[in-house]
Amino acid sequence: MHRSWVDDEEPVRSLLKDFLVSQGYKVSCFSSALTALKFLREKNRPDVALVLSDVRMDPVNGMELLQKVRKEFPEVPVILFSGMGNQTESMDAKKMGAVHYLAKPFSLGDVKTSVESTIKKKKD
Repeated sequence: MHRSWVDDEEPVRSLLKDFLVSQGYKVSCFSSALTALKFLREKNRPDVALVLSDVRMDPVNGMELLQKVRKEFPEVPVILFSGMGNQTESMDAKKMGAVHYLAKPFSLGDVKTSVESTIKKKKD
């Protein structure tokens, strides 16, 4: 099953893709929320198990991506992360349906724990 990673910063995408692939996951990376949505819509991707997205992106930010994924693909969980986040944004993201919200800088262990717990919940 795919894990889709959305981040407008190429070094972050590369690092986290390499890490998730090393953990045995198949990962598709996108530089924008619009590209990720196009991928989901074109393929009607039942094999996408999870979307991980940065919050701060243009022209569509991660919170907007979260809303669109929850509406169009309610079975696909979303994890958001941000380097500029705050407690209010974290709470808003969770109210909107994000399963986790990670504040940068986060460790690869944090990513692993969030991904594994989300996939486990999805299977249950």
